[in-house]
Amino acid sequence: MSFLTNISIKLKIVILFLIPALALIYQTSSISFDLYKTIQEDTAVSKYVVIATNISALVHESQKERGMTAGFLASQGKKFVFELPKQRTITDQKLSILKKSLKTLSESEKIPVLMNDIHSAIEEADRLSSIRNRVSSLSIDKKEAIHYYTALNGELLDTIGSVVKTSSNAKVTELASSYLSFLYAKERVGIERAIGAGVFATKHISVDAKVKFTELIAEQTAYLKVFKILSSKTALDFYKEVSRKQVNADVENMAKKILYANGAEGLDVDASVWFKTITKKIDLLKSVEDKLTKELILSIEKTKEESSHALFFSLAVNIVILLIVLSLSIMISNNITGSMRPLHNPKDLSTLNF
Repeated sequence: MSFLTNISIKLKIVILFLIPALALIYQTSSISFDLYKTIQEDTAVSKYVVIATNISALVHESQKERGMTAGFLASQGKKFVFELPKQRTITDQKLSILKKSLKTLSESEKIPVLMNDIHSAIEEADRLSSIRNRVSSLSIDKKEAIHYYTALNGELLDTIGSVVKTSSNAKVTELASSYLSFLYAKERVGIERAIGAGVFATKHISVDAKVKFTELIAEQTAYLKVFKILSSKTALDFYKEVSRKQVNADVENMAKKILYANGAEGLDVDASVWFKTITKKIDLLKSVEDKLTKELILSIEKTKEESSHALFFSLAVNIVILLIVLSLSIMISNNITGSMRPLHNPKDLSTLNF
């Protein structure tokens, strides 16, 4: 410690004050770094949420294409002849938007496991062309076609589940889980639409199809229960409002015809009427989905804003602490050295008060 003897008293006093100040600055800097990481995470999560909304938009259109495909195949190409090609174009547009949104991610924002899941789902979506060709030529079984679309939608929705895990914020995770549960419920309604289109087109339902139809309704109820538990009051109120629309009762009445059908008896609904009616219901569900998406994005933006303010405050505190400590240490050291000056100069001893 001999170096201390070679420095001035003024510098020693500055060091004395600076050591605890630096310790305090280190502590606040750690908080600042954590806040910075939170902001970085929220920025990445917000981009992934946009990607998730593009995935759900693709699923929404794929669900329509699945329903039309089921009706087309069940009627041996007589139903949805004009509607199906148009729907395929819309589905392709949503797939293109999804692919473009992935390019907005920087290399540092890409999570390898999540990106692998998304790319795997997109590769499955790229098989649409070959499936469509088989559908158009009526060379694919209805069950196989529906299974392809259902598996594709399931894989796409599972990637949204992976997006949910990217956030460490409890509130964001809760809202994202509510959003995901709602999407799974909506997917079940989409499968219900496809099965119903096939049943009403052929005026026949097998035992397996009736069991599957019953399971779908039960699964919808289960997923919606989770959604209701985790959703905000605003989202839940909006869902209740949508659920009171007449179209929901109309779909339920048609669904009962399938559940209680005995052969062709009771299946007196036109496949196109069923499809249009349940599509109106699904479009209403899409409006709820859109509201959940906005709520989720706003929650992330609010978290980012709060973290940014906290980070700014933390940095400001560090600067203020440093300035105060330096100012005080210089003032005190000047005062002390000024008081000690007469000790070094005998002529000034008379200025000391005893």
